[in-house]
Amino acid sequence: MIKQFAPFLNRWRSSKNRKHDLDILIDRADPRAVLYDRVVWLIDLLQWVRYSRSYLDTEDIKNIRIPGTRVKFFLNLLERNIEVKRRVAKTLRSVVRDMSSSDLFVEVGLPKEEGVWAELNDRLMQKILPEAAVTSGMPNLFSALFARPTDSEWLMAIEEDVIGKVIGLLKFEADADLDRWNSLQEDMMQAMVLLAVDIQAAGLSQAVRKRMGADQLSEIPFVGLTNEVEQLVNSENMSIRKDRAARLHSKIQNCRSAISSVYRHLDVFGVSSRVVYTLDSLEAKMRRLEELILFHSRETSDPNLIKQFMIRLIEENQERKSISALFLHNSKLLAKKIVDRSAEAGEHYIARSDDEYKKMFKAAAGGGFITAGTVYFKMILAAAKLSPFFQGLFYSLNYSGSFLLIQYAGFTLATKQPAMTGPALAARMRNFDNEKDFNKLIDEIVNLIQTQSIGIVGNVGVVMPAVIMIEILVEIFFRRHFLLADRAEYVFHSTSILGFSPIYAALTGVLLWFSSLFAGWADNWFVLNRLDVNIRYNRRLIFIFGVERCEAWAAFLKRNIAIISANISLGFLLGLTPAVCQFFGLNFEVRHVTLQSGAFAAGFMYFGLQSFKMPVFYMAILGLVAIGALNVAVSFGLAFIVAVRSRDVHALQRRLIYLALWRRFRRNPWRFFFRGPAHNR
Repeated sequence: MIKQFAPFLNRWRSSKNRKHDLDILIDRADPRAVLYDRVVWLIDLLQWVRYSRSYLDTEDIKNIRIPGTRVKFFLNLLERNIEVKRRVAKTLRSVVRDMSSSDLFVEVGLPKEEGVWAELNDRLMQKILPEAAVTSGMPNLFSALFARPTDSEWLMAIEEDVIGKVIGLLKFEADADLDRWNSLQEDMMQAMVLLAVDIQAAGLSQAVRKRMGADQLSEIPFVGLTNEVEQLVNSENMSIRKDRAARLHSKIQNCRSAISSVYRHLDVFGVSSRVVYTLDSLEAKMRRLEELILFHSRETSDPNLIKQFMIRLIEENQERKSISALFLHNSKLLAKKIVDRSAEAGEHYIARSDDEYKKMFKAAAGGGFITAGTVYFKMILAAAKLSPFFQGLFYSLNYSGSFLLIQYAGFTLATKQPAMTGPALAARMRNFDNEKDFNKLIDEIVNLIQTQSIGIVGNVGVVMPAVIMIEILVEIFFRRHFLLADRAEYVFHSTSILGFSPIYAALTGVLLWFSSLFAGWADNWFVLNRLDVNIRYNRRLIFIFGVERCEAWAAFLKRNIAIISANISLGFLLGLTPAVCQFFGLNFEVRHVTLQSGAFAAGFMYFGLQSFKMPVFYMAILGLVAIGALNVAVSFGLAFIVAVRSRDVHALQRRLIYLALWRRFRRNPWRFFFRGPAHNR
């Protein structure tokens, strides 16, 4: 049965690289053929130019593998046979005549839908559904002609005179054709008006207009854009056309300035993905309008200008098909906002002096002490043998309450810090050429690593003795251990470095990072919806609680919404993620170094000195080291990557940072992690 489907599978694989012989392609050129056949002929001709090893070319043509050289070969072949050249030129003109190109200028490479989710749906449908008929419009034909991202590269390599010859081929003996074939100029003018209408409508939309800060409608530069484009289109005198084109360029620059003011408003008052998508669409359409204005204000066609325009069309069209590009464009500003908020919070988690270093240790010790209670409350919930969902829910409440208590008691949990400190470091990544500033950045990263190290030491160094003390008290008063034999042995095995513990620790680092993202998003959402103002001036709340309480709550939430969101989201991520994974048949367990250290101490108290004779005991100690390292490394690494990309820090600059850190580590490994004796020498 598989053999029966093999031919269809092979055809599917080769469907995008059909084999074409140039002689057969030339014979197929027929201006009297139906539109579909002419369009398919043109697509096949471009595939021959693009070249693939699977093509059935004769040996002399097969040696020509560069697309630009193939274009020259094709043009030279036509020069030697005028009758064939005349037929090919007529076929090309017939395609241009029978397919309107106004949509080519308005649609290709530009967003179609209103809103990022509608655009996402459109791009998904393009990937799932069969391709649109190539005869249904010039945009679909263009996508079929230049279907690969590499098409812009070989087109860029073609010389300007070759482009001129291709344009000349299109116009060869055009005067002899009785049919009116060239409507490109009219279609371009129509596209300019359509683009101006879209730009003006989007620029005057409520979501954009109210963020510009303009008091009067007349102050908004988008007003009158359509009218000015129409005046340019209707200008027959070239000197008047150039003057109006220059005026339009100036007006578009004013529109860009207005868009910049909207971005500044978003940066201060919160980012809306809908507004960001609208602004991105506006900028793309304004770029296209400027390009068309440039074409319209020239007396003669410029082959190089045409080539550059085609390259941009290909690149923008390929980008518009990409789902990742859609999220990258529309999430970049929100990511920057989240990163900035995290960077502000992360500044408090970096110890730069010995006093701050000692304070961080004390804060981490307090966090470890509270976490000991969290560990025991989790053991009580585990002993209750609840259903997975309710067990995860109560775990989440336990974690969230513990994290909030640690936060507002002035303590810290070391593994929560990296996701905040990564953006704080990225915020300092500028002026790499200045050696002094670069060394300050490296010093800051080392300070961060030292802070994380002492934070983990403080957490683990206190949670374990605290658990041991609780175990001693339980044994004194209840004559038993809190853990049973099977649970105590399971703790050792589940912590061992030889099991899945390192993988779970890395995934827990991802959850730690997610909580920082959620905190930044919540802070942006709070500011964007002006919830502090709504709470402060809500009539019903004022009537019930009074003005002073409403103002106090509004101020408190504005200061603490990110902190509360981070702690609660982290608690629920740690508590419910294993239950959700279990629902889908996936095994996942949280491996948080402080929580796991407390459980390890409880297991140690059950076995006592016998633990030192158990090989798994030593594997569990190594596992704790790996858990701590992976918790910090993964959460910090993800936060750092997002931060540097939102700030456009290049790969070469990142490489310089890594090399400088490696040199610091080699010089003094102890000093790299701790402010110990090596620091004082």
